Amino acid sequence: QICQLAEHPSWRFDTDIAALSLWLGPIFQALRLRVALIWNIPGCLPPLDFTGTLKDSLNRLIRESSTFPVRLRDQSSAQLFAQFYDGPIEVYPDTAFSITDVYSKTQLEERVERFKSLQGIEGPHMVCHIKHSYVDTSYEHIASVLSQIALDRSLTLVLLPLGLCHGDLKALLHVSSLLSCPFFLLQRDFCLEDTLSLLGTASLTITSSYHAAIISASYGSPLV
Repeated sequence: QICQLAEHPSWRFDTDIAALSLWLGPIFQALRLRVALIWNIPGCLPPLDFTGTLKDSLNRLIRESSTFPVRLRDQSSAQLFAQFYDGPIEVYPDTAFSITDVYSKTQLEERVERFKSLQGIEGPHMVCHIKHSYVDTSYEHIASVLSQIALDRSLTLVLLPLGLCHGDLKALLHVSSLLSCPFFLLQRDFCLEDTLSLLGTASLTITSSYHAAIISASYGSPLV
């Protein structure tokens, strides 16, 4: 039954939305390692066309591997998940909204100053994240717009590849070769605290990332 789930045709969609691996991967690891699984408020995206014995298997595996009710971050995710799981489900806000309880704005400001000093980034900055599959215009146009915004506002452009598995770095490398403004591309030594500090203290963030938008908004950083 586990092999059937692992070979399910809906896995082909995981190259982008990673919907099934979000659930099946942790479940398989929890069962293999015999450890309890606690869900951290994920979303639940289609397609999830489990029926018959596959639906029964997934339902049972989630029950066997999970502790507490399965907690999802919005009502639509809960309704979708309930189509193949009949156990207890609760809706909680995305945990990223509580990031300010973990890192204060002052901590991020101190962190970003150290980071900028090490990387040679001068003055205020703006952040841009690009996901290749969402791009519906040329990279030349994107680079032109970003350059104009940065130059008009005297900001250093920081290119931040948040989803390496989605090809973000490749997209930003392409854009960086076309820029006419001062920029910094983060492409090695990735650190969560540096990422948070760059987003939380930016004069402007341009992103298609749900969690980057939450972080920016949580710290009062302007975002598009």
